Order: sequence, then structure tokens, then C-alpha cells
Amino acid sequence: MDQTAIRKSQARRLHIMRPTHPLCTLCEHAVSVGFDIPLEALRLPTRGVREIARARQIAMYFAVVTFEVPMSEVAAHFGRDRSTVSHALSRVEDERKDKPDAFELMMLQLEAMLGLTREVWESRQNTRAA
Repeated sequence: MDQTAIRKSQARRLHIMRPTHPLCTLCEHAVSVGFDIPLEALRLPTRGVREIARARQIAMYFAVVTFEVPMSEVAAHFGRDRSTVSHALSRVEDERKDKPDAFELMMLQLEAMLGLTREVWESRQNTRAA
């Protein structure tokens, strides 16, 4: 078995065993619907085609920016490392500056939806703590 096949096999195994974070899952679902990308594609252990990688980066961005999930937890959820999450954040921020039309509109709509979800999430967390 060559090295590439071994790495792919290890990636598949790690993908199955990776920890999940409920807020990252929520971001995955929102991006999946908003950008019409199958949820399973976002969860692939490999990069996938450009559209899938971009959607995954956007989901990572929302997890960190909207829900303030630590980058290390986002990385673990997506089966990537922290530097990949950092790269995703800078790519999405750059794209938001460069493509202000349809892309920015979709991002604003998803942010609004996720922002409302964050308020509900925080109120539930406060209720449980009390």
C-alpha cells in the first residue's frame, strides 16, 4: 500500500472518530442549506472540490466569529488543524471584502439567522446554569 492510500485510510478513520461540537454542526447545516452543498460533502475527510472547501471554510468562519467557538475545537470538529481554521477565517474575510454583492448578501442572511440562534443558545445555557 502506497503512502497516499495509507494517509487516506487514516483520514477516514480519524473522520469517524472526531469529536463534534453542536454549534459547529449548526454552522455546517446553515452553510449546507445556504450554499446548496450536501452536508455529507462538508464532512469529507479530504478537501474536495473548490466549492466544498469554500463552504467548509465559511462554516468554520461562522463557528468562530458568530459563536466564538475556540479555533482548536472547530479544528477538531472539522477534522483539520488549527492553522487550517485560521486560514479559513482570513480567506472568508478577504472574500467578503472583495465580493460585496451576492456573496455578502448570503453571508449577512446566514449571520442574521445564526445570530438569532446564538441568542436562543445563550438563553438556554443561562437557564440551565440557574
